[in-house]
Amino acid sequence: MTVDEKNLQAQPTIESLEALLHQETTTYRQVVDVMQAKRDVLVSGDYHQLPLIDQQLVVLGQKSLALEHDRMGLMQQMTNSESSLQQLILQLPMGDERKRLQEVRFQLMAVVEQIRLLNQDHRRLLNQSIKWVSETLRVVNTANVPEPASYQAKGIKPNASKPVQSTVVLDA
Repeated sequence: MTVDEKNLQAQPTIESLEALLHQETTTYRQVVDVMQAKRDVLVSGDYHQLPLIDQQLVVLGQKSLALEHDRMGLMQQMTNSESSLQQLILQLPMGDERKRLQEVRFQLMAVVEQIRLLNQDHRRLLNQSIKWVSETLRVVNTANVPEPASYQAKGIKPNASKPVQSTVVLDA
């Protein structure tokens, strides 16, 4: 293998960027699926499932961050600058590569928008639950509960002036 062939293999390509973008999109779609499951759990109140779902989201989040880091590095190598994906696409000549990257970018943006909307739903549901719990605690704490009566050994209330009398009627 010649030096030029090695350099060509080491050079990032549009195809490698496109493949990486597809991986990112797939990972974000998995995030959407897990987030929809989380929304269902929040609505149903089946909260014991939340830790497992949150753990799945953490794993997918780490994977998506790694893919994004790889994408940014690849784009840095391709452009020798910190260009955005849109800027990179605009630098490409009109043609199939540019069109494919634009399509993948739109898919990625659509999935990210779904995640944003699901985050808003989760925030609303969690805030609603917090308000419900807070209101319940307020009602419990301010409830007008009568003081319990305490009696002495002879059945007399400490503040009562007369003893409590009991009448027992036996039916013969």
